[in-house]
Parts: sequence; C-alpha cells; structure tokens
Amino acid sequence: MQLTKTSIRIAAAGLLVIVATAPWAAGCGSKAVASRSPGPAAAAAAAPVVPAPSAPARSHSNSRDATRARDALGAFDRAFYVASGRQAHHANSTSGGRADFWRQAEIIEMEEDAYQRTGDPAVKQRIIALLRGVVSLNGRKWTKRAWNDDIMWMVIASLRAYELTGDTAYRAMAQSNFDATYARSWSKDFGGGLWWTTARTQKNVTTNAPASRTTRAHSSGPRICFIRRLASRPTLRTRSGRLATHGRI
Repeated sequence: MQLTKTSIRIAAAGLLVIVATAPWAAGCGSKAVASRSPGPAAAAAAAPVVPAPSAPARSHSNSRDATRARDALGAFDRAFYVASGRQAHHANSTSGGRADFWRQAEIIEMEEDAYQRTGDPAVKQRIIALLRGVVSLNGRKWTKRAWNDDIMWMVIASLRAYELTGDTAYRAMAQSNFDATYARSWSKDFGGGLWWTTARTQKNVTTNAPASRTTRAHSSGPRICFIRRLASRPTLRTRSGRLATHGRI
C-alpha cells in the first residue's frame, strides 16, 4: 500500500469528523491588518508573551465519532508509523521507505488534530518523536529545499507543536524558516505573494494558501494568527499581515 494524498486524507477524514471548525477570520483576528510596521511602543503592546499551553481538554472522548476517529488514526499509524529510538517517521508504503518532507508535515498535523481534541499523552509523544525525526533528517533549516510550499507546511506543523506542547524550540524553528522562505520568495509580481520554487517561474495556491494559513491557522479556540501572535519582531508581523491580506480565501 502506497502512502499517497488519498491515504492521508482517508485517515484524516475520521479525525475531521470530531475536530471543531470555525469560519476564517477576516485578516488577523477581528481587526484589519496594518499596512506598515508599528512603532516600538505599538509593537511592544501588540506582542504579548504567549504562555506555554496546557494539555488540551478531552472532549467527546467516548462518542461514536471519537471512537471511529481513534480507530482510523490507530490503523493508519499501525500501517505507517516507524519508531527508531526517540525519533519516528511515517513510511512511504507498507513495504517501507520514508514519506517525503511535505507528507511528513501533513501527517504530523493529523497527529496534532488528534492530540488537540483528545489530550492523549501517547499522541503527544508521537508528535514529539516525529518532529525529532524531521530535525534528524532535515536539520532545523529547510531552505535547501527548492519548494516554498513544502517549507510552509512544516512551519504550520511546527507552530502547532509549539502551541500544543509549549516547547519554544518549535516556535523558533518555524519563525526562522518562515523568515527565510518569505525573504527569498515574496515579490510584487502578479500583485504580490510567494513564488512556488526558487526558480521563480510561477506563483500558485499550493504555496500561498499554506503561507497565508500560517497567519490564520487554528488552535483550540477560534482561528488566530499564528505568526503574528507568537512573534515579537515587528517585521515578522508585517510580513504575516501581507500574506493574510494577499492569501485571503
């Protein structure tokens, strides 16, 4: 059995049954995105220190839908999850191999959905082990990859890991890769947005949707602005604001 977008989505479907959803916010939170960097005083006021989160509350843990979701994820992990010491990854197929970078990011998010909804410590440990596997193979700097969308998917997975575990190493890794990817791929061509690859031959939703999502991805409550909420640097908040405006969907 090959690990494809279809197999990932099948396993994720069970989880999506019980994951609460909310409408996309207009911009960042309920306020319009500023077009210019705030002054020092405004920046300090706009960037409160984010406390380490507590474990998500268990919710509907005994419902039929929750049981089906746990069963779906359990079956998926039994087929593809590979642990090696304190690290882990998902195989590319039941015959072995290793799912590539962007697939790992998507699958980590699937585990994060489960932990966010259930607070199961075993799922949290899988998230931690999977991100150790990512760092072991790819390091903490991912810009050797030509594809900017791949990096943004892993930025999202890392930011969610920070929100769910409180480990600031995930936040730092996400911020540095967001910065580097934005710096090499943003341009005013075609009205703004990020180039798909370092070849700068096209812009597409494949890249700009996940990049925009880093500014509005959900946590346990209403959809929020990850980068803008977690970052303390005015330039980073300004960049995320541009993406939120350009990539609104």
